[in-house]
Amino acid sequence: MGTSSLRIVAAAIAGAALTACGRSPDSASAAPPAASSSAAPPSSFSVYDLGATWRDQTGAARQLASLKGKPRLLSLVYTSCTSICPMTVAAMQEVEAKAGDRAGYVLVSLDPERDSPARLADYARQHQLSNRWTLFSGAENDVRELAALLHVQYRRVSPDEIDHSATLTILDADGRIVAQFDKADAVDRAAEVLLRFPVPAR
Repeated sequence: MGTSSLRIVAAAIAGAALTACGRSPDSASAAPPAASSSAAPPSSFSVYDLGATWRDQTGAARQLASLKGKPRLLSLVYTSCTSICPMTVAAMQEVEAKAGDRAGYVLVSLDPERDSPARLADYARQHQLSNRWTLFSGAENDVRELAALLHVQYRRVSPDEIDHSATLTILDADGRIVAQFDKADAVDRAAEVLLRFPVPAR
């Protein structure tokens, strides 16, 4: 699927409810795999077809396609978030403890204006993220396109706060959406999905 077609799909996708990072999360059950959703892209869709260039926590310029080769657990967060995002990262670390090298772990910033590579690197250190983690910041339009394709809604409600849906997305080794989860039992269910994948050859 070409980039122009992906943009059309992104514009048509409606996301989940928004959650303010300054407020406590409500309990929610895991969502079904996105591929089975009526609003989801076709099964051939890959997030890695997006052509945007991002910066990771080392400052390197990369496309999402650089993540190919192993499953990924991905979420959209921002570093100044004080409630939902740290809880999301903690949940992903719990999944990592169960799934280990079967997957890589990806955070994409919803606040690219503030979340520079240096700030992402500080965030990774503060949260003691392992070398399995990749943190990305990109242009605002590219963030919005990716968020729409992943069914993640967000909006800035103040200079320091962004409301957003707290969604964990599992991508297969080729960037296709395998499953999505919201809070609650996301850790066990996400780990269960990732444990079905073989450990990648070293």
